[in-house]
Formats: sequence, structure tokens, C-alpha cells
Amino acid sequence: ICEFPDAKPFIKILLQKGQALVLFDGLDEVVEEQGKREQVINFLLDFTNRYPKNKYIITSRSAAVDYSFEKFTYVEIADFTEKQVETFVRKWFVDTVKAEQMLEELKKQDKRNLGELAKTPILLALLCLNYEEAFAFPLRRSEIYEEAIDALLKKWDSSRNIRRDEIYRGLSLTRKRQLLADVAAYFFARGEIFFKQEDISQLIYNYLVKLPSREIGTEPNGEFVLKAIEAQHGILVEQAQSIYSFSHLTFQEYFTARKLVDNVQ
Repeated sequence: ICEFPDAKPFIKILLQKGQALVLFDGLDEVVEEQGKREQVINFLLDFTNRYPKNKYIITSRSAAVDYSFEKFTYVEIADFTEKQVETFVRKWFVDTVKAEQMLEELKKQDKRNLGELAKTPILLALLCLNYEEAFAFPLRRSEIYEEAIDALLKKWDSSRNIRRDEIYRGLSLTRKRQLLADVAAYFFARGEIFFKQEDISQLIYNYLVKLPSREIGTEPNGEFVLKAIEAQHGILVEQAQSIYSFSHLTFQEYFTARKLVDNVQ
């Protein structure tokens, strides 16, 4: 791209001297099928051992983390702070007035749930896009939640042409929404926002066994599907050992409401 003639030996010297910072982004986006992710992990280990003087960063969703990298320090990225949200919004908009007005909107009491979404970069970007188009957030906040869910379930990967492992191959977007609504409503009715892995796995299994076998593709396994939802979409997350929750309380509330609306009778 930069018309650098014969760059390979130049890069090799940089690596040998330890003058490079090498970034490997999105290990979780490499499928496990046919041992592809294992091959990439072995490559990364070989590469970092061959050129040990450099600095390396490997990123992955925590649910897909493989603890093979003994020489690496494991860290987890925290949610955006309020100050980081403000910085992001001000850098997003060319129009500083619009940026300040959006920040004022997010601080309003009736927008507090949107403020919760803003802690996640991809969802904050979605809020910025919404505000950029209409100079306001939709009156029906459910529209934003629907867009956020759609972004996490489908658009985030499809926009970058990523194909993940389909442990629940054949399960449509509608089925995934129904499944998450079942989980959300069950625990919401019990007043619970944290759930045991065995309980949520059983709920997922109970949903899957009701479906035609052609939609599932394999023998129903609640735990495998739970891990897939966590790794692929980030809507359900493991907060502590075998303890799960929705990544945002707003999502649990939204899916619970969705369940009620879809089952009016």
C-alpha cells in the first residue's frame, strides 16, 4: 500500500532488534473449526519466541480466552468511565455544539439507561450515529435497544466479514432473540440479575429441545450454547466463577419486556 520496496528484510531487522510493537487483534474471531484457532495460537507462540525482544499485544473477548500465553500478562479492559465517554463523544463529532448537546442528553434522568449502554465502545458508537442522524434520541428508547441487540447479534460481525463457529448452527436471529427473552424473563420474575451457570444452561436446553432438530443441527447442549452466546455476542457475560448476568441490566429489562409483548395472551 505504501509502495515500500522489499519490506520483508527491513521488518525482520526491526523484529530482531526488538524495535517493534506488534498488535494481534481479535483472537476470538478465528474459528475453532478444523483446529484453525489452535494453529494461530501455535503461530503466535512461535513468532513471539523467535523475536522475544519486542512488545506484543493480543486481544480477545474474555469468553474465548485461551490461557496458552504463559509469558503474557493477562488484563481485562474495563467499561468506559464517564470522562472517557465524554472524550469519545467529543472526538466523534466535528460539530462541538452537537457533541455537548448529546452529552447533556445522556446526563438526563430519563436517559440513564442509555448512559449505561454508553460504557461499551461499540454501543456508544451506535448512540453517536443515532444522535448524528436525528439530532436527538428516538422517543421510543426500545428502538435504540433493538438496534444495539441487532448490532451485537449480527451487524458487528457481518460488517467486518467475520464468520464465527456456529455451535448453535441454524438458530435464526429471531430464535436467538426468543431464547434470550426466555432467559431474561425467567430471572427477572425471580428478582435475579446474577444467575448460576447450571441454571441458565438448563433454561437454554429447555428452549432448544422444543425446536425442530434441523434448526439446532446438533444434540442440544445448554452449556455450549451459553458459552457461544458469551464469546460471539457479549450479551451474556461471566461475572465470577460460573456466575452470569446480562452485560447490561438494560438488556435484561428489554428482553423481559419483549417476552411480555410477544406473548400478550
